[in-house]
Amino acid sequence: MKKIARYSILILVVSVSFLFSPGPKNKKDYCGIYIKLSSHIGFTFNCDAGEFCTNARTPSKVLEDNAARQSRPLFILIASAIGHPIQWLTEQLNLPLFKSMEPNPTIYVGYYIAYILINFITLLFSLLLFDSIAIYFSGGNISNWMLFTFQLLLTSNEITKTFFWTAHQQFFSIFTPLLTIWLSIIIIQKKYTLADISGFSLLCGILMLMYGNFPPMFLCLLLIAYLTDKQIRKLHLVKNISLFLLPSLLWMSICIYKNGHYYNHEIEIHRQLIWIVDALKISNVIFHIQLLKNIYLYSFTFKEILIFISISICALIYMKIKINLTGDKEKTRVMIIITAIIYFLFFMFLGFYMERLTYTLLPICLCAILFCVYQFKQLQKYRGLYVILSILWHLYTMLSYGPFT
Repeated sequence: MKKIARYSILILVVSVSFLFSPGPKNKKDYCGIYIKLSSHIGFTFNCDAGEFCTNARTPSKVLEDNAARQSRPLFILIASAIGHPIQWLTEQLNLPLFKSMEPNPTIYVGYYIAYILINFITLLFSLLLFDSIAIYFSGGNISNWMLFTFQLLLTSNEITKTFFWTAHQQFFSIFTPLLTIWLSIIIIQKKYTLADISGFSLLCGILMLMYGNFPPMFLCLLLIAYLTDKQIRKLHLVKNISLFLLPSLLWMSICIYKNGHYYNHEIEIHRQLIWIVDALKISNVIFHIQLLKNIYLYSFTFKEILIFISISICALIYMKIKINLTGDKEKTRVMIIITAIIYFLFFMFLGFYMERLTYTLLPICLCAILFCVYQFKQLQKYRGLYVILSILWHLYTMLSYGPFT
């Protein structure tokens, strides 16, 4: 309970501080509505937030023909389950804040609050996962100040700044890679093989109905489990793939039964991953040209986290040169590298590039840096410096202009 209270306070302090960040100077810098709470305080009501709230109020809308959130029904259902009692309560209280709103927005207040609660809970679980990972990396010998340093870096970033106070799914960019590493540690500790991870495969499949960045998690877990005995038994591989696909196939069947077809907004509009098939249908040359264009676009999304990527790569290389790791420690180092490569490649081939998506690599980098720190005792002496640097990073993130969407 102490950890939950401590991390809750951290989330609230950081997220409230972002309300004081500089507001947008012109309309082209954001999508949605910038809500001013005072002359120096405000947040962005993202352009997707209204649709999220409408769907939470009436979940059956995701079954409508060409519904943009049709591929993410579980996220909508959870928001609806949390939002309905909150909406009822706001109507009973009838506070001046709600009276002052237009008749239409008032019926969505409870669902908007629900999404903010989901943001809070997702970030809280992310911090708890990182706490467990940090204890494993340090052998249970991590100081509160060292942990605070990394938790602040994990909390204070563009994802929290842009999306905490609005309805969106972007906090899975922080949660998913941490869940991947946490489950991988379990696989390493218990020496699970492909035959033992059926539950993890099904979990990945279910979570696919929440957000679309769980395929790399599934691939990571498959590969880590394979490295336990380095034997591929087709039956076990087919079983895990089937369990991963099962929830999506069941949901697609329901949509086809209702509408005659299944609609995936990410594929139909943004051609995520499917651009590869589109390009290859034309020619191999077109595919390679498009791939180079995509890599070029992808490279521009690393601006804010490039420093963390550089530090983690240098740290892993230096550790490999200086220390001969064995047993679970070596498996952990390999696991971190595998996770980083798979997520990096997944987003490189996605075909839709935004900085907020690339932030998925930040938690992996922080895990890599922390792991390296606890392989060198001399690096653990500079706790005060780490704390100062993390606070400076938060101030930089808070005071910098944007992003807003």
